[in-house]
Amino acid sequence: MAKTIKQTCSIEQIAWSDARDTIKPLRPEFAKIIDELNPGKHLPLYRARYPFGSRILQNSVFSIPNDEQELVPITDSSIPNKIREQLHYSHDQTVPVGIVTHNMAESFFEFKDRFMPFSLMLPGRIFALYRALDSPFGLHAAKIRNITAGARSIFMLPKITDDAGHKRIKREFHIHSNTPKSLQEHWDVFKSLANSPEFKTPWYVEFIYFGKAWFEDNENDPVWTNFYRHLYESAWNSTSFWRNYVVLDLIFSRALSAKNLRPNPYLADTVKHLAIIGMGAAPGFQLANNEMAGPIHELEKIYQDIYQIRNNYTPSIMVPSTFNMNESKHSIYYSLRYPTAFEFSPKSRNATSTMRDLHEVKHITDSIVSDILSREDITETPLYRLCIDALIQFFHSENDALGEIQPSKEIFNLDPAFQENKKRTSNPRFCDTAPFFRGCIRLSSKKE
Repeated sequence: MAKTIKQTCSIEQIAWSDARDTIKPLRPEFAKIIDELNPGKHLPLYRARYPFGSRILQNSVFSIPNDEQELVPITDSSIPNKIREQLHYSHDQTVPVGIVTHNMAESFFEFKDRFMPFSLMLPGRIFALYRALDSPFGLHAAKIRNITAGARSIFMLPKITDDAGHKRIKREFHIHSNTPKSLQEHWDVFKSLANSPEFKTPWYVEFIYFGKAWFEDNENDPVWTNFYRHLYESAWNSTSFWRNYVVLDLIFSRALSAKNLRPNPYLADTVKHLAIIGMGAAPGFQLANNEMAGPIHELEKIYQDIYQIRNNYTPSIMVPSTFNMNESKHSIYYSLRYPTAFEFSPKSRNATSTMRDLHEVKHITDSIVSDILSREDITETPLYRLCIDALIQFFHSENDALGEIQPSKEIFNLDPAFQENKKRTSNPRFCDTAPFFRGCIRLSSKKE
């Protein structure tokens, strides 16, 4: 029997005794603290499940499933008053405090056709702490954040712009999405497929929300000290990089001045974002190797067997991921064809090409790395460690006459993830001509 979206779109009130065994393996210290509080049913929790692609937060509009298992804004009349009162903390409140307990969600910014993944909400992550603990007048109150169930920044490496192939999957799964013309449009098709009654793999992200009663009139109660301390420490640790962002700005400015560089501002912003990705403060992209970000394996199978990707290319799906310098054989990618930098100065109006831009990005990167490694006053920073421990490589699907940019076909031999991907499909050919690889930067650890 085919599943329906309703099987993975639900919310239910639960007690701590119901949530304990789920949360304890993810955050044992937090679970111990709550055990000591011995909370009763007057402190409700809410287990919510969202199917792939659900817009949990869109321009500060927070949505949850109603009794009909439809996703609606928290203010919708179909939401029971008791749930609305417990999860709508205040007039300007968006997402209530919660913890991710199954699969992942993506927090991102969206401006016109530009999507910028900001953070990955993985199992064990406590979220929305700023709203519960901070001043209501902080910049976090800006209504520009979005959250989706699963990855929003997800795309297939081989082109999937063939109308005939797209019509086959539309007929098979009874979807209405248009043929995607850009990488950013792949998500809409994947979302439609995953929520089709014909799709075989149920996928959802699960959150456990803390009701308003958990934060009423108890912050100054000594019994609750450890609870609040844990939340404040979690919030503090999650902002470590951004509290020191001005230092990164200063280091970059000093390096540009020392090297007498006056680069294209847009490309300079790109290089700075590469550093942010390299320090693990923002996501880059990696080949999907599990189901955490979405129903990957069935999507691969659909595009292999029904869409029938041309040229026998392996149906490789890329998803957002964070870089860890301490992990060997782990690669993260950034592409000039899928820009995600948080700062994006206007592009130069001068005629250029992706290859030319990639050369300039490499030149800026090499110059800044050289300056950083010459400084003794920043040797204890993660940026200095990044320059020591990370391998930065530049790729393009076209041959580079100067020999500085590597051909993208070499990525297959450099990254074991693509070799594993080939083993689980019958399509054996690595798509080295993918648009994403036309101006691509790879970060990997030098550690074996």
